[in-house]
Parts: sequence; C-alpha cells; structure tokens
Amino acid sequence: IPVIRFYNVLSSLGLSQTYEQVQTFINTWISKVESEDLNFIRAIANAQNALNHEKYDLILEHLRSIDCQGYENKGRVHCLEMIAYYEEDYDYDYVLNFIHNFRRTLRRNKSKIGNHAYQYFYNFSGIIEDLYKVKYEGKSMDLSDYDYIMYRSWVGKKVSG
Repeated sequence: IPVIRFYNVLSSLGLSQTYEQVQTFINTWISKVESEDLNFIRAIANAQNALNHEKYDLILEHLRSIDCQGYENKGRVHCLEMIAYYEEDYDYDYVLNFIHNFRRTLRRNKSKIGNHAYQYFYNFSGIIEDLYKVKYEGKSMDLSDYDYIMYRSWVGKKVSG
C-alpha cells in the first residue's frame, strides 16, 4: 500500500469507525505499507487517529519516540504537534516560538521540500498562530487568506467554533 493511500484510508475510517477499530486497522495493515520506516508510519498513523477522534493528549505521546527522516516527514510531525499544543492549551509564547522556528526551518529548506508541501506547512503554522490570536486576543480569523490547508476538517471545526 502506498503511504499516502494508507493515510487517506485512515482519514476516511476516522469518520465512521471508533478509535479502537482504526487502531486495529493500523496494526493489521501497517506491514503492507510501502516504506522503509514502518515505525515512523505507525507513529504518524496513530497520531492521525488520535486527531480524528479528538484524543489530542495522545498525539504527542505517539510522536515522541520517532526519528523522522526528510523535511516533509518532519513538517507533518510538526503540524500534528502544533495541533496537540493548541488543544492541550500549551503556553502561547512557547507555541509562537515553536512556530517561528518551524517557519525559519521551512524557509531555509524550501528548495528541498517543494513548493506545494512548503505552502501547506507554512499556511498551517499561520493558521495555528491565528487560532491562538482568536483564543487569547479576541481577533477574528478568515480562512480565505489560505489557499492550502492541512487538516482542513479540524481547522474548520476550530474556526466555526
């Protein structure tokens, strides 16, 4: 199974199956995924399942033990971490510093990431920053400013309140 297809199936299952049912799917099918690093794929799948079922406290737990290779994989991990930080109400300054460092790394490695992934990651970090501003500063937010949005359904729930 190609990695992206595996992630897409997880997203679809997350809409209709329980957390435990999706975990069973992950454990059953992970060995069939086309990847040299199945531990990384399993960690991302588990974190995505936690996100899909609003078990935000588990996201960081799943991501903590992984060693990811490649800028796109690191970007995916950092976006999931930002969701967990937001949902677990991490310190605003800590998260803003994390976002600043993430964006600096993105800019420095833009040619290695590719424009499409760069836009998704950069925009997502901006969305998290804007969500914090809505939460703590009472500002409003408009998603029309963002052409590329990762985790669109989660973002839509947060923006619509």
